[in-house]
Amino acid sequence: MENAPPPTNEVEELKTLIQNFIHKERLSPKLEEIDKKIAGSNDPETKAELENKRMRLVEDYQFQQWIDSAAKRVAQIRLVSHAIKYSHPDAKGSSLFADSATMAVADGYIGSKAVDLDSVPDVEGNAAALDVNKFLKLEYKGKTILQRVIVRDPLLKKALNDDPETADIWIESFAGISAREATQSSHTLARQLYFPLPDGDYHLLAPLYPTSLAHILHQRLIIDRFSDSAKEAHSARSKEQPFAHGYVDYPNLALQAFGGSKPQNISQLNSERHGESHLLASIPPTWRSAPIRPPMKISSIFGAWFGRRTVVKEVTRALARFLAASDYTNINIRQARARMVDQLCDEALQVAAELGELAPGWSADSACSLARAEKLWLDPQRRHTEEDFASEYEDGQWREEIGHRFGAWLNAQLRFHKPMPMGDAEHSEWADVLSDALDNMEKELDHE
Repeated sequence: MENAPPPTNEVEELKTLIQNFIHKERLSPKLEEIDKKIAGSNDPETKAELENKRMRLVEDYQFQQWIDSAAKRVAQIRLVSHAIKYSHPDAKGSSLFADSATMAVADGYIGSKAVDLDSVPDVEGNAAALDVNKFLKLEYKGKTILQRVIVRDPLLKKALNDDPETADIWIESFAGISAREATQSSHTLARQLYFPLPDGDYHLLAPLYPTSLAHILHQRLIIDRFSDSAKEAHSARSKEQPFAHGYVDYPNLALQAFGGSKPQNISQLNSERHGESHLLASIPPTWRSAPIRPPMKISSIFGAWFGRRTVVKEVTRALARFLAASDYTNINIRQARARMVDQLCDEALQVAAELGELAPGWSADSACSLARAEKLWLDPQRRHTEEDFASEYEDGQWREEIGHRFGAWLNAQLRFHKPMPMGDAEHSEWADVLSDALDNMEKELDHE
């Protein structure tokens, strides 16, 4: 039974499949193009040349002639899953067709091993021979021509040629598309990484682009983003209407192009993707600040409300340590101390800027227990709706009061972190720094 000839009807069906591919998919478009030129030409010589070209095309695309040509041209292309030309179109080194069944991938990582590479093989080489790959991808009864070639299917042999010897030669030629290169090589235009080893030596790694994996991702993205079901789900959401199921979204998706105007020069799958490949976002999440809340039920922001800010805590502790360690003074010490106090003043101004984003008049709420000076400082837009508030604001005495409150708070903090004598002199110095900063800011605003 093993040597029994394949059923005649299956041989004919497979042969018809191949014949239709050759005539309808490969020959017909070429004939349509040349027939248009013939119909549109009024020059007898040009017409004769075109008609001769048409006759040669018909001869070249006869079943046996085309298969023989394809068997010869298949050596110009190679089956790959990881291709070198994605690094650079002129790279001449080796690509690779990996066997996903034997690939080693650490737990928790996703790579080409996670997919069936045999289901989406890519092809690189002479773009003029890529039609041979399309032929090998033809499918009959669940198996591609290539799969039948690899197992030397007798049904395919019989369909290709009645002469077993000729059929065997063609089959072996087609099988060469999946053969590994005898020697592997990289190229100066390919990516290369020097990976250090414990003994001081290194491995030279040549990472290759996982074109088969990229194609599977591309197919999944197209379905998730542009299928009818996905479009309907997106439409329902935009209209705030219920829908039977959700949809998949890919935020911050990037598009990478390979091959320019000739994507087929990179690989067959790159051509099918029109040179496009997607990059999923690999970035940290966007920080979303908590909403700004006005300080309520406190008499002053200079206390726990201001002191719990990260920068304030860090700088205050650093200033306390610095002052405790400095039992004398010089220009460098004074400048260092001034820089830290300036940082605290900047943070106080930042607080005012943040609260300035709130709706004007928030400090008029009965729950706001802030001192009048701090209300004038932190809710300045309120002056546009209340005359008394505007008058006090323009008077400007509140700035001196804010400075005093800041000075008192900083003295208390320094005593808490590093018990040390902090008196009126220090209080006045801290107060003057913030008061001057408020004056300068007011002048800048007036200038604008």
